[in-house]
Amino acid sequence: MKWLKHSLFICLSGIAVLGQEVREWTDKTSGKKLSASMESADPAKRTVTLKAANGQTYVLQVDRLVDADLVYIREQLTKPAAAPTAAPAPGAPPAATPAPAAAAVPAGQPAPPPPALTITPAKKFKFPNGSQILGAVKRERPRVFLNAAGLAAVKAKAGSDAISQALAKNVEKTGDVWLSKYELQQKRGEGGRGGGVGAEGVHRFLSFGLMQAINGDPKWKARMPSELEALSKFTNWKPDEPPECAEFVLAVSLGYDWFRATLNEAQAKTIKTALIQLGMDALSAHLKEEPLPVTAKRPEPGQTAEAPKPVAKKKGPEEKRPVTSEEMVMASALLVAAIAIVDEESAVASPAANVAAKVLGEGLTQFAPEGIWSEGVSRGEDVLDALSFLSMTLRAATGSDFGLTLVEGLPQSAWARILLNGPGGIFNYCSFEGNGLNKPWINAWLTMNYGNLGLPAFKPGGPASDQSGGINQAGLLVLQNPYFAGVAVPPALDHLLPQAQVISMRTGWHDNKAMYVGLKGGDNALPGSQLDLGTFVLDAAGQRWGIELGTYQLQGRPLNLMDNNRFKQYRSNTLGQNVVRFGGAPDPDDKDDKKKPAPKGQPTVPQEPFNQINDGKATVVAFDSNPQRGAAILDLADAYSNRVKDYQRGVMLNRGATPYVVIQDELSIKNASDPEWVMHTKAEVTVNGKTATLKQGNTTLTATLLSPADASFATAAVPEPTNTQAEGSFKGVSTLSVPLKQVKGEHTFTIVFSQGDKAPEVAVVPLEKWIEKKR
Repeated sequence: MKWLKHSLFICLSGIAVLGQEVREWTDKTSGKKLSASMESADPAKRTVTLKAANGQTYVLQVDRLVDADLVYIREQLTKPAAAPTAAPAPGAPPAATPAPAAAAVPAGQPAPPPPALTITPAKKFKFPNGSQILGAVKRERPRVFLNAAGLAAVKAKAGSDAISQALAKNVEKTGDVWLSKYELQQKRGEGGRGGGVGAEGVHRFLSFGLMQAINGDPKWKARMPSELEALSKFTNWKPDEPPECAEFVLAVSLGYDWFRATLNEAQAKTIKTALIQLGMDALSAHLKEEPLPVTAKRPEPGQTAEAPKPVAKKKGPEEKRPVTSEEMVMASALLVAAIAIVDEESAVASPAANVAAKVLGEGLTQFAPEGIWSEGVSRGEDVLDALSFLSMTLRAATGSDFGLTLVEGLPQSAWARILLNGPGGIFNYCSFEGNGLNKPWINAWLTMNYGNLGLPAFKPGGPASDQSGGINQAGLLVLQNPYFAGVAVPPALDHLLPQAQVISMRTGWHDNKAMYVGLKGGDNALPGSQLDLGTFVLDAAGQRWGIELGTYQLQGRPLNLMDNNRFKQYRSNTLGQNVVRFGGAPDPDDKDDKKKPAPKGQPTVPQEPFNQINDGKATVVAFDSNPQRGAAILDLADAYSNRVKDYQRGVMLNRGATPYVVIQDELSIKNASDPEWVMHTKAEVTVNGKTATLKQGNTTLTATLLSPADASFATAAVPEPTNTQAEGSFKGVSTLSVPLKQVKGEHTFTIVFSQGDKAPEVAVVPLEKWIEKKR
């Protein structure tokens, strides 16, 4: 069971569940039983308080209890709470109706309790080198993604489990569509990982292989030689787009391994040559920061081969820069390919595996400690997608994934993804534009390894498109498990990730109409960061109202972290965030306004006058969660140290029959300047003084400005960038803002967001009175 641990003010502790039934509790070590009712639970201390019939109370560590007791505790914490008789926290805005502690558990079979895991601390984790891994590979096929025993298990599951049966039918239907068409063909100009020919190849070949194992129809393996030969005749596998190239490598590695027996020696040689030259050599060159070999691209008809372009080697501290998501994707595919051909091409496989293993060993710990990839959540999805394929291959080929899935950060990623996913999509700070986690097989892989920490029960749906990529529904068929088939609800509505300094709050789980707010603190100096401390996203009524622009990805390529001009771009700098931004010159005498040295491994980035401090930090100084509301306060003074003496931002989500969100900024401004409160949105915005109406479809959100008293709302379309090739388009994006002109000293922005067209009656309460401190 997942229990939250916070190091700050926590008003979630001691959740009362009075009047519960008397039941037997069991110590899992000794087997001793205690007949008692549950009085309360403290997720922070990992304790539960029990009351025996004689009135005696016991405080027990939950780790001592059996799984059935943990399930019971979770059920009690997620039951609707009775209306409290105590007064709300001092200074708290009134809630119209007390809210339940969490939404009712959806109907369906509950997921089993998560397994007990022994996590390897990131500092102690050591991934083996490539030679050690290849030395453990069993010389039998198949061994990529699944082995013979794994295929037999999938076949058995497809014959007995209802969800697996439905998935198998879907996979077969999509496979039949492919068989009715031509083999994979080269396209020119397509880009973006997961959407090209290589990704489609992964989907096709895994589907064909699974259908061959499940129903034995010879049509599946009869098609594979021509499919593999078609790919091997391509002029290139997108070597200039490494993640796309990695998809080709995975597809051919899988197809070659599973269907090697159907290939004659000439076919096998042609396919292996393509795998090595068009794929493995290209990925190895990228990872070693060497020029692409000339054989990575074959000349187009009527053209001659191009000479490789020189690649500047990075020197000095940049050699210690963090591993990127692109590099993790490349390394995973390269190691899979080495495993696929090691018994036939050991001279190629061994150096490739060593290059890949070195990158993986450095990068696997970058999810630690809380499961958030340093470049953002969506780029972390790419890494998890690649690692899921790699871990399955390692287990199939060697019987072990060498601790990959138990290194600190990987297990926590399953939890972080749930917390940062609202009804309107992911809280996608730092990462590329886009709201969804659209690869359900990653959820299946995570639950298979770590249990269901709060996902709804999976439903198969209809067949996948024949143009879709990744392991897709074929992968879901393999990864389908009881955790994924059952429903689970997290024990609380509001959460703080202390290391990342990120908050999520919501009115309910598994409710696409729920209100949700995500708030970001942290450190601007981290790799992949934007200058966005204090930014937020806001969901209500099935829509995302406060949006995160993310970074633009030209043809699917992530942002270059070594580009020292990236903070001049609107998407990455402070102007493009949901924060307070300043016009006018900063304090020229403030030491914090001077350019600071860059963190080790990163370039020195010029400090632009309109931006937050490049290495500024924002810390959650208070956090409160109770049935009525969630609230958090960020200290942003360091991030704006060239502008303010003090600055705190508070965000409060009030639950109940008519939920609403309060965002309040309290600033002490040094010199006369032009602060502007800003939220980016794709809604149609109409302003009328201190009221703004936002519309999307048939839904309405009302924004009410409570302070400053002499201010009004404004709105404007975000202007298109001068270079849309570098930054993309902002068409349809506008700002809701509260501009002030030439002010200094103490100022407070207070904005209330409520569903519908009627604003709640809310008073402006100083942030110091929002959350009662622990005594």
